[in-house]
Amino acid sequence: MGLIYKELRIEGDQGARDARILFDTGASRCFIKREIAEAIGTINKTSISLRFATATGIEETDEIVFAHVWLNGHPLHWMFIVVPDLSEEVILGVDFFQVWKIRLDPEQENITIDPNALKLKLV
Repeated sequence: MGLIYKELRIEGDQGARDARILFDTGASRCFIKREIAEAIGTINKTSISLRFATATGIEETDEIVFAHVWLNGHPLHWMFIVVPDLSEEVILGVDFFQVWKIRLDPEQENITIDPNALKLKLV
């Protein structure tokens, strides 16, 4: 089973750019590298620190950014946790997959979105 990476457009309130995005079923949340976040949107402070585990240990931040990931021609909005030294440009986690009803096929490197999720959330 392989990793799924896609070069996709990510767009915030300050701009847009293409980014290499990892679709990670082992990540519970969505993360974005600070330099990508700064290029596309306004970084917001949270009222509490967000703690999470990475491969290198426990990280903590109080920064988030809201953005749209363009997938199969659809802008899917989400909140991303900003991480200064993230190993990937953007990581999409299972919270994103569950809400948008995304299915991954790592062997074929294929991503599908349930059309019903789009009807309910993008109308």
